[in-house]
Amino acid sequence: MRAPNLVHFRNLTLAFAVLGAARGVAAVPTAASNVDRPIAGFCTVQSAPPEPVGPGQIRVVIDGVCQMSHLGRADVHIDEIVTYNPDGSAEGVAQTTMTAADGDVLHARGLAHFEPPTAQGIVLFAGDQVFTGGTGRFSGATGQADILKGFVSLVTYEAGYEIDGRIIY
Repeated sequence: MRAPNLVHFRNLTLAFAVLGAARGVAAVPTAASNVDRPIAGFCTVQSAPPEPVGPGQIRVVIDGVCQMSHLGRADVHIDEIVTYNPDGSAEGVAQTTMTAADGDVLHARGLAHFEPPTAQGIVLFAGDQVFTGGTGRFSGATGQADILKGFVSLVTYEAGYEIDGRIIY
C-alpha cells in the first residue's frame, strides 16, 4: 500500500475551499460568534427631574448618546432607582438599553455608588454593569463593564461616564 501524499491532500483541501468560496459556501466559518471582546466608550446623558418613589429613594430616567466600540454611536436609555445613605452618598440600581445605529439593542443591568454632592452640586459616581442580551448581534450577549469617571450635575441634570470592560457575543 502506498503512503498518502500529504502535499496532494493539502492541495486538494485548498481546491475544495476555493471552489466552495467561489460558490458562496464557506469552508471555514467567517463570522465569529460568542467571541470575548473588549468594549469601551463614553456616554453623555441628560436626566429628567427625579421623582420620589419611597422613603430616601428616587427614580431617575436618563437618555443620551454613547460612542462605544461594537455599537458605534448609540442611543442610551437608563431607568434607575437611587437610594440615599445617611452620609449623603447613594446607591443606584439601573436597567440600561443601548441601541446601535443599525437597530441592534444591547441590554444591561448595573449598580452604581454616588459620592455626596460637592458644594457646586456635582456628584461623582462609579459602578459596574452586566450585559444581559439584546437583539440582532447582541442576542444572548454576556459580559461585564466598569462604569468609570461618572459625574452628574444636580443643577442641570447633565451627566457623563466612561465604560470599560468585556462583552461576549
